[in-house]
Amino acid sequence: LPRRSVRGGAVVLVGQGGNMAIGLVSAAVLARILDPADFGIVAMASAFLVLLGEFADAGLSQATIQRHEINTSQVSTLFWVNVAVGTVASLIGVGLAWPIALFYGEPKLVMVTIALSAGFLLSGIAAQPLALVRRRMRFATEAAVQLGSLALGLAAGIVAALAGLGYWALVVQVLSASLVQALGIWIASGWMPGRPVRGSGVREMLRFGGFLSGTNIIAAFVRMSDRVLVGRFVGVDAAGLYDNAKRLVVVPVTQLNKPLTMVSRSVLARLQ
Repeated sequence: LPRRSVRGGAVVLVGQGGNMAIGLVSAAVLARILDPADFGIVAMASAFLVLLGEFADAGLSQATIQRHEINTSQVSTLFWVNVAVGTVASLIGVGLAWPIALFYGEPKLVMVTIALSAGFLLSGIAAQPLALVRRRMRFATEAAVQLGSLALGLAAGIVAALAGLGYWALVVQVLSASLVQALGIWIASGWMPGRPVRGSGVREMLRFGGFLSGTNIIAAFVRMSDRVLVGRFVGVDAAGLYDNAKRLVVVPVTQLNKPLTMVSRSVLARLQ
């Protein structure tokens, strides 16, 4: 286990380095093609949708990793719960599209918010396969899938930007990467869900996931509040510049924290 832990941490760190490189290329290339306002439109919508993203996972992927013993009935039941919650989150995102546009005074946000809300359903579908990959400590597989999805998403975004789609190129980039990652994780997990089983013993896992999800939502609210305020009171151009600048600043810290957190969770779950 110690060797697998160290090796897993190293693999994830290398993968995160690749993610950082793709992120820098994305920021550099797309910033040359698109206007700051294009980034601002997507940043303003994303600031609200991040909260729904935490709700869509419902903490159940971590519940699967943390569980000492788990059976196929429990994983299948949690999968359908994730799909249901992801569907609800997508519908809530659609319902919030008009209020968000009204809050910012930007009509373009309506369709952008609706489109980005589809990502919650993809996240819900991929949550349990991803949890199984992490539970088995297959960090190299996850890193490869993530790198591939980010690269393909960036390629799709650049093509859309060169085609003159403006801020829709960023939406294409996000949704393409999410779709490819979901498919890649499904294939890598080698798992297929069964029917949900009543009385399969997931109540404690749902409770665990609910507490974790609540904590993550509060943390996401704190992280995104500044972007909401910049977009609301300073304007769409400033929101785009601020969002790009902040992501570039926090990238190095994220690349160090994520490998430690991801690996340590799986290791501590094994040790318990």
